Amino acid sequence: MQDKRKKEYNQSFLHIDSLGAQAPIPSRMWADIKAKTLELWQMGQDRVKSHFEDGKKEKGVCNNINQFFVEMMHDGNAAELPPTVAVLVDTNFEKLFNPFLKLKGFDGCKDTPVEVFHVFLLGVVKYMTQDFMKSLKHNQLAEVLCAWEAFDVGGLNIETIPVKYLSNHFKSLIGKD
Repeated sequence: MQDKRKKEYNQSFLHIDSLGAQAPIPSRMWADIKAKTLELWQMGQDRVKSHFEDGKKEKGVCNNINQFFVEMMHDGNAAELPPTVAVLVDTNFEKLFNPFLKLKGFDGCKDTPVEVFHVFLLGVVKYMTQDFMKSLKHNQLAEVLCAWEAFDVGGLNIETIPVKYLSNHFKSLIGKD
């Protein structure tokens, strides 16, 4: 958390160098994501949940199917794999991973442009909203609620979310909100 206050962290986040010039980052490669997913599975085998969780954050990869099986292993305090997982490991290892990883002709980095919007909306906007809402004092919150209430969405062809609901549940916003 302390690194977030450093100049180097902010430059990396904004993709600029020390002179302020754009410093593009290399695109992610689908083969690397597949490899990192397998590495995460191997991390999950050590039965230390924090290693798996930290690995997900460090590698920037989350495979929900794989995570389900790792959590199943971490839930029990048994010394061996749960029978369901053990059978899959021995007979059909690929079932432990998302089927998109083995889909021929599919590149998850190039074939999903919506991922950009997903990352932006669920990442930056969500966390900025949460930080903003948490920082408001009671009287400031009342002003924000009034401003939201006054915002006219009639021409946008969308349904409105009640302001009170939005202010109470801002921590659980998801992409469709």
